[in-house]
Amino acid sequence: MTSGAQRRWALVTGASSGIGMALARELAGRGYDLVLLGRNAEGLAQLARELAGAHGTAARVLAGDLADPAAAHEARAALEREAIPISVLVNNAGFGVHGRFAETDLAQELALVNVQIHALLVLTKACLSGMLRRREGRILNVASVYSYAPVPLQSVYAACKAFLLSFSESLAAELEGTGVSVTVLCPGITATAFRTRAGMREKASRLSMDARTVAAIACRGLFRDQAVVVPGGINRLYVLAAKVVPRRLAALLTRRLNRHRGLGAPS
Repeated sequence: MTSGAQRRWALVTGASSGIGMALARELAGRGYDLVLLGRNAEGLAQLARELAGAHGTAARVLAGDLADPAAAHEARAALEREAIPISVLVNNAGFGVHGRFAETDLAQELALVNVQIHALLVLTKACLSGMLRRREGRILNVASVYSYAPVPLQSVYAACKAFLLSFSESLAAELEGTGVSVTVLCPGITATAFRTRAGMREKASRLSMDARTVAAIACRGLFRDQAVVVPGGINRLYVLAAKVVPRRLAALLTRRLNRHRGLGAPS
């Protein structure tokens, strides 16, 4: 592997499937070498081999479960130890928990907070100082259209995504003029395994987008230094509606949609 100082490196969390994998492929196609971080070491190693074959991309696999707070700090230490200068940071890792908060598993929800917020903060701190020193860098945080409205039966997930939107927009304003940009991606329903893991029925939908399309739109926005990227016309309409509909009404409508989506619920 060539010295890290001679390469352009991107770090992608949750890269073994879905949007994260699609983003890793997009970045490799743009000439970036990859640090791939996630739980599935075998899946990440397979992706690394694919990218090497398709693009000549070097890849470093960091296996770790970001639900464990120690994993993000271990990744940060590895980046420092190996002196890998990250030019693009993609905070994509995440999962959902579906159900009434009074009945859902607390350990799962704390793990969700660790993945969506704790790990993102640790890794952003780890990469940002080098970006500022070099006066170049891009950060992509993957949020959701649910960042814009309360979401009953996915309350912790939606609250985490609202945090990501606010944090990303705030940090982007802080970094104006530094050469470092922050983009927040807010996709809607995407054809991945995410919904099944969240305990929701996975259905084909005219409203869903495929991960490859979402990743391509996200990367275009990232390299144009857009602050917010909402892929797809339907999703942009949802965001517009969420901004004008009273939040109480939005919560009631979303609750009605979500209450039939648990695994085992009637179609």
